[in-house]
Amino acid sequence: MNFSKLVSHLIGFGEWTMDNRFKANKMDIWIGIAFNVQPILLKIGLFLITFLIIIQVFNYFYCIKDVNIALDYAKGFISINNIIQNSVVIDFKTKVKKGDVIIVKVNGIPAKRIESNKPARVNVSSMDVLEIDATNTHGTYEVIIEAKPSHYLPENYKKIIITAGKLYRLPPLY
Repeated sequence: MNFSKLVSHLIGFGEWTMDNRFKANKMDIWIGIAFNVQPILLKIGLFLITFLIIIQVFNYFYCIKDVNIALDYAKGFISINNIIQNSVVIDFKTKVKKGDVIIVKVNGIPAKRIESNKPARVNVSSMDVLEIDATNTHGTYEVIIEAKPSHYLPENYKKIIITAGKLYRLPPLY
């Protein structure tokens, strides 16, 4: 076995005989089938792109108003007034010892620090995620959560959470 045959064998071509030539023809058939599928996919892709462009043109010229009205009704009209009306003030109270820090987070962003005998007031909407970060505390604390009544919170809304050095995610308010 000479050097070129050894290299071709290591690369994976093996020895080039009549049997291999016949196998190569079978392999060419499979490659041909794979490349013949591509024009079909190209036609499908072009059809979908033209369909999308036509829908966007109709949407731009308000030809399909009924669909837009249904979508706006389903998700609700977004305006600043709706967001302001849907917000509520929530108070967090506890007695914090010196050196301990309890932080109220809204959507993962630190909003207020709870200090001893001072309520931490946070404005939130019904979609916000509230967390109490008590990871920098030693011991347990009783955090009292109170909220003014709104359309998604009942009157005299009050919850008590006992923290013990963890991050607490509160359930949704709605």
